[in-house]
Amino acid sequence: MTKRNKWAAMAILFVAALATTTACSNNNEDKGKPAMPRGENEQVAIRYIDQDSLENNYNLAKDFNESLIREGNRLDQTARQREQAITNLAKSMQQKYQNNQYLSQDAMAADEQKLNQMREAAEQELAKMQQDLQNLEMQYTKQLNDSVDNFLKDYAKEKGYDIILRKQAAMYIDEKYDITDDVVKGLNKRYNKVEQKKEE
Repeated sequence: MTKRNKWAAMAILFVAALATTTACSNNNEDKGKPAMPRGENEQVAIRYIDQDSLENNYNLAKDFNESLIREGNRLDQTARQREQAITNLAKSMQQKYQNNQYLSQDAMAADEQKLNQMREAAEQELAKMQQDLQNLEMQYTKQLNDSVDNFLKDYAKEKGYDIILRKQAAMYIDEKYDITDDVVKGLNKRYNKVEQKKEE
């Protein structure tokens, strides 16, 4: 699932943080621990996540992606079926014309009208399916962003982080500030609980 808009604000916060502080704490031991209360001269706690890795491992994102693939395959299959039906009718009309099987101009015109109606109906059906697929992708994108955003708010507060960046939004961040695995673990734990409740 390419296409997330809500991370840009985090990049802006990162730039602002760099303007007022020198560097992040480089102590590996505090990576998963809540930050201590800071004085005026203490540094801002910044961490980052790799969005691609998150989407590849977060079960909700994987479920959404599989659903979109199924709908995309259904669209492709429908398109092939409609194209085959139109092709078959066009071939049948050509054979009837070549074999002088049309007894009147009206009979030929009726088949031509039927062919045009099939084409128009196919175009409308496929256009609707394509729009439905785009709407579904937008819906999934919003749900995924909301899920991650809500989790990160609680997660950052619990860990004492001031800023959590998207890796792709920064020029360089040391890998020791990567919290992707921990975030994915927390997201999946929460998602699995929700799924279990639904099954009950």
